[in-house]
Amino acid sequence: MSALPYSYHTFIFPFIWKTSKEIVRDDFEKILSVGRRWLDISWKSEKVRDEVENQQEWFQEYAAFQYFTKSANNIIFNTKGDDVVRCFEYYKHKGEYVISKEGHDYRLVTNNIRLNVYDIGIAVLIFELENHEYKNLDDVNIINEFGRRINFPFLMSSGSHILCADKITVSFDDLSFTEDYFSTIQNTGNNTDYIKEHIAMNYVMRPIQELLDGKGEDNGGYKVTANEEHSNTNNFYIKPCVDDRMFVCCLVRDDDYSDKIKKFNKNKGEYNYLSECYDREEKGLDIDLYKLLYVEKDASCQSATMRHELLKRSVYDRWIDWGTIHGVTHHSLICLTSAYEGIINSVINPFLTQYVQIAVLTVVQRAVILLLSDEAAEVANGFAGEDEITQEEIKSIERLQARYVTAQNQLLLSEVTAQEQGVEIYEMLQEQLYIKKNMDDLHSEIGNLRDVADIANSRLERANDEQRLINDRKLMEMQNKQKEIQEQLEKEEEKRINSFSIWISILFIIEPFALMITSKEDRNQGILWFFLTLIALVVLYKLNIGGKNGKKNRNKK
Repeated sequence: MSALPYSYHTFIFPFIWKTSKEIVRDDFEKILSVGRRWLDISWKSEKVRDEVENQQEWFQEYAAFQYFTKSANNIIFNTKGDDVVRCFEYYKHKGEYVISKEGHDYRLVTNNIRLNVYDIGIAVLIFELENHEYKNLDDVNIINEFGRRINFPFLMSSGSHILCADKITVSFDDLSFTEDYFSTIQNTGNNTDYIKEHIAMNYVMRPIQELLDGKGEDNGGYKVTANEEHSNTNNFYIKPCVDDRMFVCCLVRDDDYSDKIKKFNKNKGEYNYLSECYDREEKGLDIDLYKLLYVEKDASCQSATMRHELLKRSVYDRWIDWGTIHGVTHHSLICLTSAYEGIINSVINPFLTQYVQIAVLTVVQRAVILLLSDEAAEVANGFAGEDEITQEEIKSIERLQARYVTAQNQLLLSEVTAQEQGVEIYEMLQEQLYIKKNMDDLHSEIGNLRDVADIANSRLERANDEQRLINDRKLMEMQNKQKEIQEQLEKEEEKRINSFSIWISILFIIEPFALMITSKEDRNQGILWFFLTLIALVVLYKLNIGGKNGKKNRNKK
């Protein structure tokens, strides 16, 4: 066995763990048995972590830390300790990733299995594999094509699926996890009940599920499912972010192809991998390179002209004269280089630590955009068909806006490194994964929802203003009414006082004349009646005034 593998394979599987707004990261991490099956490897305060198995791994992480910007390092290593991401490694290393197809097993060394869990609601599972045994591009293409499948792209009634492995097994000394695609196909045949029970529109191969949940044996029975219908209290629902395939990063060390790609056709002014696109009689390097970059066992693009354009757009050939090229497609990040072991620090390690990490970041961005876009659609559907938006619906838009701003600042970075090569590869990955276009679409979606919320807020404010005006008018009318009543009471009281004064005046005028013309006995009796009449008038007046005042006080209340 060579000291270095013929090819390195990294499979990246992004998924959504926050499948409802009530779920928090602690809920998902219950299934991981953190500290036992999954080990926390986040860096804190920008210090290199202690749990490193060998010096070479330490060197690689140090180089990666120096390569990336401060913001990028935080979403790679959690250097700030703010848990934007939590980084884990599977507790077992050096297992096997076995891809079985039609009686042949492709056995790859499992160098490491990593898991990044992002607080916003997505996670990325990463298989780091090495191929020491199969030393040609056809085998590499088979490994990539069949090893990346997490579900059937379409169903067949029998036989070996043309795009899936028969089995995928992830194994270690004392445990293994297997997805038997072949048996599933044989059982689907005409068995409707089996299809209903075992085939789901969303599915994730069993090794992924069981690596995450440990079959529920050490975490209180919690398990993972990608079938929403099977989710319940103990079955944690996750949703794949892509289609039925994982994203592939692959580096191939092959002297023969390294020599071929750097040959230049002076007559056509092109490197041979492009010139041979027009050689219809001898399908050469362009076909092989196309299959490698687009992760196909057989080239699906039969147009030489189209292959030329696709390769021209996908190949990054900065170091082609040294026999090294990189390829970036919607499905893959590829490096084809020489077998010379002296390039480990200049080509291999940068690819495995820096460029693969850039690919992970880009896949994460794609997953975040998908997550937020789904949430935007859910919010919009919540008030579809309604004449008016409620205050709670406005709050849901505001929460989504806040999550979007957080994602922009923490994850949707415009730059992750100052190094020119990294910038160029990052831009190619973003273009191939439609990041900028999808970001623009998401920005428009969020902007439209924000406009709806603003209009609804304005409408509510206008309605509140109108209600305040109505209330003010009613209050003013009430106050005016009370004023009118008060004025009426005062007029009546003044009238009574005047009336009483008149009676008293009459009494005081008549009584002296009456006394003068009466006898002494009658005069004494007249004086008595005078005072009795006066007292009666005073009492009647007081009673009348008191009753009116009581009524007036009740009106005030």
